[in-house]
Amino acid sequence: MAVPTLHLYVAPELGPLDVPTSGDWIDLSDRLRGMQLDRGRPDQYGKFQAASLTAVLDNSDRELDPQNPDGLVPWDSDIGMPLCPVKAEIEFNGTTYPLAGRMFLGPEAWRPTDPDAGTEATVLLKAMDAVGLFANLSLTDGLWSQVVAGIAPNLWIRGNLDGVTWDNEMDGGATYGGVGGGTVTMIPPLLPPESGEVDGVGWTLSPGAELEVSEAFAFPAGTVNDSTYCVIWRAGSGATAIGSPGDQSIATVYDYGTSRYRWRLDAPIDGTLRLRFYDSGGSVTSTLIAAGMWCDQNPHTIAVVIDGGVRCSLWVDGVRRATATTGIPAQSYDGVLITGGAMTAGYGRAFDEVIWLRRAITNDEATVLTGFVVNPNLFRGDSLATRIERFYDIAGWTIQSGESAEWHPAPTVLSPYYDYSSTGYIPLWGVAELGSLPTTLAGALSDLADGVGGDLYTLRSGRVRIRSILAVEDSTRAASYSTLRLHLTDEPSPTLVTGAPVTRRSQPQRTGSRLDRVINISDVSHGVPDDDGTIKPVVHRETNATSVARYGKRAVSQALLTQGEGMAKAIAARNVDRYGKPPIEMESVTIDLTATGYPTTSTTYLLLYVDLERAVRISYTPPGGGDVITRDTQVQGETWNWNPTTGLTVALDLAQS
Repeated sequence: MAVPTLHLYVAPELGPLDVPTSGDWIDLSDRLRGMQLDRGRPDQYGKFQAASLTAVLDNSDRELDPQNPDGLVPWDSDIGMPLCPVKAEIEFNGTTYPLAGRMFLGPEAWRPTDPDAGTEATVLLKAMDAVGLFANLSLTDGLWSQVVAGIAPNLWIRGNLDGVTWDNEMDGGATYGGVGGGTVTMIPPLLPPESGEVDGVGWTLSPGAELEVSEAFAFPAGTVNDSTYCVIWRAGSGATAIGSPGDQSIATVYDYGTSRYRWRLDAPIDGTLRLRFYDSGGSVTSTLIAAGMWCDQNPHTIAVVIDGGVRCSLWVDGVRRATATTGIPAQSYDGVLITGGAMTAGYGRAFDEVIWLRRAITNDEATVLTGFVVNPNLFRGDSLATRIERFYDIAGWTIQSGESAEWHPAPTVLSPYYDYSSTGYIPLWGVAELGSLPTTLAGALSDLADGVGGDLYTLRSGRVRIRSILAVEDSTRAASYSTLRLHLTDEPSPTLVTGAPVTRRSQPQRTGSRLDRVINISDVSHGVPDDDGTIKPVVHRETNATSVARYGKRAVSQALLTQGEGMAKAIAARNVDRYGKPPIEMESVTIDLTATGYPTTSTTYLLLYVDLERAVRISYTPPGGGDVITRDTQVQGETWNWNPTTGLTVALDLAQS
């Protein structure tokens, strides 16, 4: 009979963001003296925990001693440091299966023992899965950084250069100074606190002070016909209800060689915003006016978007305020790019976040970019996958190949919302706006999973799964949750299940009837679009009256991040229907994979298909006799143990998800 063989590999010269190739792995399998892998949760009511792997390795030759400078992991090098990749596999019947496909060395690496005389020297190796690693990945960039990085600017000048002040020579050839001997004064950022840019600052420019970007940097290939300039601006502090006492220059492209403007953006005394284009003789060819009173002492995000040299749009606070398709001189946008510059009054204008692209951003990009400061609904309606990708991008984490297939939203049919601007229900599964960021990637993903009523964990492959609570009942995902993969039984002649080979096992551990598991009143809150476009919270309640009459009121409350009332109703109904009666739970069952006579097909299916939340049938003969009891359950957790004496066992925690 074939016996499963464990393999343990470490890529000691790589970091957590590296993707190992076959040549990066060092095989430590011959050194294994014991190994344990813990994954999942004890029952369906708790949160899945990060997986942990513990291995004891022979170190008699001191090759794994970090204080051995000639060993595999010398402490004074970058080899074998915490967070380097680790993986465990099982070889069985000629095939290798992942047991812990993507793990990372824990915070204490290669802990040696001090053995007694005559005993073997060992090291202790502890590793964690991606979810455990995510707890150590800070989301240092805020939401604004995510927005800007998404458009890939050619130049992004932030007020927090060098922490407090600017150098006279800045990255990208930018300098400050200019006519009139103006001054630059640092101020609090114009970005809102919820942007996550906690270290940022803005700046004021007095008359004559300006930020210049050289022609060589702004237009390295000469003239261009496509460009975008964006800045967060606030009018000078002396602005009145009728505007500032004189024009306030905001930005311009200026050709020092001819002493001519290419274009100029300013705030006239009437409180509007004005963008003018000029020909080679200095005459105005086109003027765009953003009507309104923009000198109201509030920050505004402004973008000048020039597309193809034939179209220009002036955006303010997420809205395209003016467009021109004539009078935009072709091939005339070369020159020095200036923020600030001359003005006719002495009031300091405030600026923050100068952004320059040698392309025209799209309308969607302009809506989000210029609307960030005033828009409370950033990223509203994201799909589950889109929101995860945003978090990964902010954390600098690379999505593993095939991993996005493990992000399981609710069935679309269960998540409509009522569009009050239209005619009725439309299909939409979207999460609420993102107003702030948790401090770690693990926190962000955990909050997201909670917000869809679901869970977060890693599979044996190492891929991260995030699912809605209703995904486990989605017929399109039956292979992941409801298709039976193994039949654990003590029956001499069990009823066979296709695709679920019979497996002999120890007696399952059962609970009594659990009153503490009863739910008969379920309140689920969700968001509903109001007439003005805002999302208002609404609570949907489902009650199991029969259960209330028998066991009293046992209520739970749950808040969703989703917009779908259909999803909220389905979750509330699911809670009271499924948990209205005290359950009897199958707590644990142990399988010995090295026991004599253990069937090959069962081992293959266990290794290939039985993962967290996969469906398993358990049937057993009650002590004292009686009819065989059969229950269909799902794997909630598993503990793998191996040592040379007892062999390889796996204890499965079983319950309905």
